[in-house]
Amino acid sequence: MKSPNRHKHKQKTTGSKASSHARPGSTPRPGQKSPQKSTGPKSGKAPRPDAIHLSKQLVKAWEDTLLKTFRPRRGSGGARPDNTDGAQRASRLKQALMQETDTILELWEIFTKDRGRLSRYLLTTRQHVVGYLLGFHLPNAARMQVLLHRTLRRLPLAEGLKRCSEIRVSDIGCGTGAMAQTLVVELAMTGVSPAKMRISLSDVSPPLLETAADSITALNMPLTVSTHRKRAEELPIIQFQDQPPGATSIGGQGLGAGPVAHIYTFGYVWNELRKNPAAQRRIHSILAGHIERGEVALVLIVEPGTELQARDAMQLRDELTASRWSAVYPCPASSPCPMLERPKDWCFSEAAWTRPALVEMIDRRLGIDRTQIAAGMYAFATPALTELAGFGTTTRQVVVGRPLRDAADGTPTRKSPTPLPRERVRQRPFEYLVCTPDGLAKVPQVKSPTGSPAQMQPILRGSLLST
Repeated sequence: MKSPNRHKHKQKTTGSKASSHARPGSTPRPGQKSPQKSTGPKSGKAPRPDAIHLSKQLVKAWEDTLLKTFRPRRGSGGARPDNTDGAQRASRLKQALMQETDTILELWEIFTKDRGRLSRYLLTTRQHVVGYLLGFHLPNAARMQVLLHRTLRRLPLAEGLKRCSEIRVSDIGCGTGAMAQTLVVELAMTGVSPAKMRISLSDVSPPLLETAADSITALNMPLTVSTHRKRAEELPIIQFQDQPPGATSIGGQGLGAGPVAHIYTFGYVWNELRKNPAAQRRIHSILAGHIERGEVALVLIVEPGTELQARDAMQLRDELTASRWSAVYPCPASSPCPMLERPKDWCFSEAAWTRPALVEMIDRRLGIDRTQIAAGMYAFATPALTELAGFGTTTRQVVVGRPLRDAADGTPTRKSPTPLPRERVRQRPFEYLVCTPDGLAKVPQVKSPTGSPAQMQPILRGSLLST
């Protein structure tokens, strides 16, 4: 099951000055005032040109699923309409927000302050599912879109997947289906046929599984969807093989003329398995099987961007690369992670996104600002997929950190409230910490072609460095 916005967990975010570039930016938690009275922060920042936009198809599918799941209280608006005109639709979505604001806030508190309540309260009722859909589904979809956009634009993975006869997507701990839903939309936009996709959703919560299936079917694509109420340690390994044992097919051939591709999405799952070695072993066994059988497979992971959970994901990254999986995002190479050797550093990605109107309204009611999102994001490919897609070595430089002070003119920032003395402004040791195929490197100021560094917006972590 997914914990939304887990990169916002209350974690230690302080370290030595030398390691301060690795701290994730986080949005403020809801304040003590009633959410109904909060107007929320207004940053006043100009929108970034690299901000991502969720597709209209995905947002509409989210709205359709929300309208189908939401039940208004008696006397608050009559029967639930599944199909309404624009004004009625907007009114019903706003009604859902007004009714379930306290539920969203409760979930936020559980995910960020009292994780011991997760197993007891997490999304076991329709009311909690509606609150989750409202507060966290689209931000999670945005994180997945960032991972896919950056991965698919840097490497020709989509070309390899187009050559496959069948694509089996397994969303482990699917929650409301944001990961698989976004994956389907993004692959379709690159030209991968949805008709080749078989979507498998697994979770332990029946309300979540029902909602996740609704989220996928609301896309109105020719997809095959199945749900499985299982814990990670109960997943049947045979389910994830190209062919059952004893089958005569060679080379993982599917029903068509190409190989079968397996894609796994893990959205905020691995950190929940820290105390579940049986589940960890089962997942490692499933993934190792694809390497041993020479099959085409892709693993997509989104984890919290806070120190503890991010370093766990970094450790998982090294375990997978040691098992011959290729790290294709964000890493420029599959050698051991150089940041893992530095005890005060951790790797995460960040991005700006254009929030849909209802999400902006939610943020205002909660008193938060999620115009920028962060998470530990990783993509891994088997040797069979890298060969099929036809990519090899790279010279990419990936931004993984910035100095403590982001303001080039030395003015105070949220992380550094004290102004930097004027005589020290020009003495910043570096502008960006980048990860290269040869390890970490510090890059001096990157100047804008049309202005000074102070006029530039910072390059976000996980992005490629452009000098």
